[in-house]
Amino acid sequence: MTKKNKAKNILIELLLVFFALSNFLIFATAKGYYGANTLYVVRVMPAQRNTATQRLKSMGGEWAREEFNWQTLNPRRGRYDLANADQAVSTYRRNGTRVLGMIAYSSLWGSSHPEAGTDAQFYKPNINDWKTYVGVLVRRYGNYVKDWEIWNEPNAFWKPSPSPEEYREILIAAYDTIKSIDPGARVGSGGTTYIDGDFISRYLNDGGWEHLDAISVHYYSGVGPESDPNNKLRDELSKLVYNIMIPRGGGKEIWITEMGWESGKVGEEAQGQVISRAVILARTINEVGKILVYNLRDESGNSYGLMRNNFTAKPAYNYYKKTIEYLGTKRISQWFDLDNDSKFYIFNDAGGGMAAAWNPERSQITGFHVNASGMHCYDLDGRDVSSAVILAWNNGDVTLSFGQRPIFCQLDNYYVAEADKPSIATKPLAQIAGVNTAAEDIKSDSKSFISGQVMGNFSNQLKSGKVIAYAQTDSGWKKAGETSINDWGFDLNLDPGKYYLSFKVPGYLSTKSGPIEVKGDSDVNVQTTLFNAYLAYGVLAGGVLILLLLILKYTRKQT
Repeated sequence: MTKKNKAKNILIELLLVFFALSNFLIFATAKGYYGANTLYVVRVMPAQRNTATQRLKSMGGEWAREEFNWQTLNPRRGRYDLANADQAVSTYRRNGTRVLGMIAYSSLWGSSHPEAGTDAQFYKPNINDWKTYVGVLVRRYGNYVKDWEIWNEPNAFWKPSPSPEEYREILIAAYDTIKSIDPGARVGSGGTTYIDGDFISRYLNDGGWEHLDAISVHYYSGVGPESDPNNKLRDELSKLVYNIMIPRGGGKEIWITEMGWESGKVGEEAQGQVISRAVILARTINEVGKILVYNLRDESGNSYGLMRNNFTAKPAYNYYKKTIEYLGTKRISQWFDLDNDSKFYIFNDAGGGMAAAWNPERSQITGFHVNASGMHCYDLDGRDVSSAVILAWNNGDVTLSFGQRPIFCQLDNYYVAEADKPSIATKPLAQIAGVNTAAEDIKSDSKSFISGQVMGNFSNQLKSGKVIAYAQTDSGWKKAGETSINDWGFDLNLDPGKYYLSFKVPGYLSTKSGPIEVKGDSDVNVQTTLFNAYLAYGVLAGGVLILLLLILKYTRKQT
């Protein structure tokens, strides 16, 4: 073989690798919601960061929460010690891990009360110095870090006492600074120590609402996420949505930037179970866009980690991983609160329905009806437990056995409809203590609707374009409605019937959904991924080129 032919063969092989990689990048979809607190800059040695990031990825976590501590990175006016943060961000970038950058607290020298010693960091910063520091971070890391959280627990870590009004000042200043440098960045408020509706409402007043893309909250509970009578996770998130967000216009996300339980206090098995249940409950609220468990691994003095300090997995790591695998990006479709506080929540997308079931306190046998032709159930270890938990099945009538450890049930040919059996007791919003019943009135007065999100390649959410609904009629498919795609997705109010959706977004290949049946007062969630037209045509052209080169190589061998 001549050197010229060898060169051609190498070129062909490189092209094959390139276009195989292109296809992977274009058609791969990320899970999007899930991650953990990593906090490398202030808590993890550089030599351990790659291992930690790979463990996060292996679990299915896409997001890492990182602290850009002002005093650590900018200890004196004009002096920046950024090598540590540079290395951390480089590790995330190398592993393809997305970063939520949490900016906190005051520097000792930039505080409004520098005379307070180490407490100075919890006083409101001087606004101009604060804006300068935020700007330095965004200019340096904004080409990779696109999501920012402003402060940490401002309803606790604030001197002399928590002040929503003072916090609003630094939130607005940070938002304006970030957007002036990177208009496409997203800015979330600092996560409150719990879902503190009063504090959140007050900082959202007088311009606060207009200066954020997401409201961040933390969730720590003494028992479990659904059984603590003072702080039920789903109920508290519902109050945040319907009492605070919707009256202000809605359209923004909730980021749960910390949520955890200590295995040293509740036990490793219980820690894993309650984290799985909390993630499921959080995913029943469509506004929740991030779930970042605290913490990736144990630290000195606490046992919140999904892993032990030496990176060995606890049950929490494996159970979170399985929960991510089972739920993926499916959206909540129906939720049933059954006998004795039992839970049966159904998530759905084009890949089919997946239900999660458990009881927070006891073993339970419950009969009800589900709109599916069959069901197969799996436990948190990934084992098929159908024969043990499905005690009876008859055309959707099921008797199911479960306990505190969640099971996940794949539903065959699942469809959304009104509850067929009176034994299913769904919990109206009006029955959640503290939820404004006006929000329930809004829901009950609306027609059936199809809602969802439109994603591009690499799981970026598309925020423009059109969704057109076509209804099945006796004379064929006819246009029945049209809506725009906006910041949070799309929403079509429709009469009961059978529809398909056509998605049209500039720069992306148009696509159609499969048939969607809307029955009664139902809520169908659809999540669609569109392919970038330029990338798709490029891959097609590349494939043709590869074929021609292979033909050329073969014909030359014959001659």
